[in-house]
Order: sequence, then C-alpha cells, then structure tokens
Amino acid sequence: MRTFIAQFIQKLSQIFFNFCLSPTTYYIMGNIVEQLAFIPPDRPEAHEQMKIENKGNLRMLENEMGNNVAILWFDFDAEYTILYSHGNAEDLAGSKSTFIDLATYLECNFCAYDYSGYGLSDGQCSEKACFADIDRVFKFLTVEQKIPSNKIIVFGRSLGSGPTIDLASKNKNLAGMILQSPLRTAIKTQMPDWVGYVFKKIDIFTNEDKVPKIKNYPVFIIHGTTDNVVPYSHGKHLYQLLKKTNDKPKRVHIYSVDGCGHNDIEYRKGRDFKKKLKKFIKEEIKQPNHIHDILNNNNNNNDYDNTDDYKDETYDDDNNDTNATDNKQDQ
Repeated sequence: MRTFIAQFIQKLSQIFFNFCLSPTTYYIMGNIVEQLAFIPPDRPEAHEQMKIENKGNLRMLENEMGNNVAILWFDFDAEYTILYSHGNAEDLAGSKSTFIDLATYLECNFCAYDYSGYGLSDGQCSEKACFADIDRVFKFLTVEQKIPSNKIIVFGRSLGSGPTIDLASKNKNLAGMILQSPLRTAIKTQMPDWVGYVFKKIDIFTNEDKVPKIKNYPVFIIHGTTDNVVPYSHGKHLYQLLKKTNDKPKRVHIYSVDGCGHNDIEYRKGRDFKKKLKKFIKEEIKQPNHIHDILNNNNNNNDYDNTDDYKDETYDDDNNDTNATDNKQDQ
C-alpha cells in the first residue's frame, strides 16, 4: 500500500511540474544539468606531452557530430579487446599507465578515448556527444580494425557507465560488460529518487532505463560500499535489474568492495580488483561453457565463486605478488 501511495505521489508531482514548467524552462534546466555533470581536467601541458610521447598509439577520429575524438589504441594481438570509458575529471593523459597495466594483466587489447571537450578531443561536452564518441570508437574497432563485436568487452567507470550502457543496450553480440561505480541516473547521484522521477525529462545517463535491454552476455559490476559520489545503492540497483533480465542470470556478478569509496578501489584493493577482473574475463567470457558445466555438476573442487557477490578478499601486505601499480589511485 505504501509503495502504491509513493508511486501515486511521484506521478502526481511529475504531472504538476510538467504543467507548470514551460519547454523553455526544461531546456535551460537540462543545459544546467549537463554543465554540472561534466568536469574536464585542465592540464594542457600534459595533453601536449601526450601528443609527443604516444605518436604510435594516439589517433584522432571524427564522430557524427564533427568532433575529433582522441583515442589511445594498444594492439597486443590478443583475442579480446577492452573498450574503456573513463570517469569524470579524468582523461587519457592522466590514465595511460593504468590502461597499460590493466591491458597487460588482463591479456587484452585496450582502447580508451576522451569524451568531446576532454583532453585532446574537441567539441562541447554533452550526453549526446558522449554517445557519438563511443559509437565512433566502436566503429573504429569493428570496421577499421575488423574486430568482431563478440570479442569486445565494454568497460565503463563512473560517468563512463553512461556511454558504455548506451552502446551495450544497442549491441546484442558483445563479449561482456564491466561497470565500475556505475550510476542509475545523473540526478539520482545527488538527489532523492523522487526528485529524479519528477525531473526525468532533463536527467542524463538514465542507465536504469537501458540495462533491461542487456540480456545476451556476462556483466560484472564493481562498487565501493562507502562511495559518497555515486552511492553503492546505484551499483546494487543496476545489478538487480541486470540479473532479472539477463538470459543467464548466473553470469551477472557484483563485487562489493567493502570500505572503499569512489576513487580508492585501485589504491586500496588493487590486487584484488585486478584478480576479480581477470577471473570474470577468464571464467565468464573466455570459457563460460566449461565453467557452467562444472557448476551444474556441483563439482566442489573448483574455486569459482558463483554467489551473488564476488567475495571481498584481503591480502597480506608482504605478499610477494605485490605490484607497484596496485598502489596508484585513479584520479
């Protein structure tokens, strides 16, 4: 009964605001939301240095809006390729070492890009531009590099979950999807649900509306339980939606990173973070039939964790497996 009343009030509020606010007001408010959502780093010297140091890997692609999109492309002749969408206030110049570290550890080719208005990419930041950017990069991989879509793993961190989920919702044959600290919608990261519902027309990156279309491949969500930028409840909510609609719910996983926030997962849980990623790619993407046959036969000798949550493991600081890059915080 309470749920019905809450839904009724939300709907009534939305009708009221739709009636009171003119299209012009909605347009202005929508522009304000987009301006607040995007924070491109301001480091021109680093961007110029990147041009010099990455001539072999740096490319410029023109998207359908006419914006030049900068990408870093690392082709290691691996079977699978990761298409990575970075978080807000990040760019290629500040993340290159992280990309190479991940690509090497996960044994995948790696392609990352800057959104329009970020880094070396020109144009104006917007939701529409982000979608055009990732579409162009996907075309680069599938058409120009001739990589089959079922060999591409899309990976979105924070704001990057928006373009990642948009692309994934339109492509049924991807190898898999990884979301780190994903958001339900932009407005709901800062406001109560009812506010997001009322102002749905001006909201951006409405991921929760798109994930039900993602049914055909494995999904892995990573989210810190004490995240105060994009609350942990966002990742959990998307996980529940994806698990409900996926053709094989057992291949949808969430790694709840206990005690971590928005930007410290790689810093505080770097080794565990990478191991979980590698495990997901190996067991759900590279050899899924083998793993699920073992699970169906109830073989207790395998170490595959098929619980709803990938367990949060701890490691001895003196472990010989320590990698210096584990202690590098994502900026």
